[in-house]
Amino acid sequence: MPVRSLNSSVLKWPDRGQVDGAVRAWAACLATAYHELVRAGYFGSYARNDWGVGSDIDLVLVVRESDKPFERRPWISMPPACRSPWNCSSTRKPSGSA
Repeated sequence: MPVRSLNSSVLKWPDRGQVDGAVRAWAACLATAYHELVRAGYFGSYARNDWGVGSDIDLVLVVRESDKPFERRPWISMPPACRSPWNCSSTRKPSGSA
């Protein structure tokens, strides 16, 4: 029978309820700060409810059309109150692509 020592590491990962609550709070903050935001959501393993230790969170933001390049839009530098609790990187889907 394995015995755990007091110095062994234990990985704790957020469950779906914690992630859902954090995403909803973050999206609500963004919606009040940025009127360009149409919709926010998540997809992938947390949305399917088959997440596990090491799962990431896949977020999507749908925004209104803008004449500013993606990199110069205001949500790229979010106010401290709306910063996500996760390390994030952003990508964009080019206009007109499927």
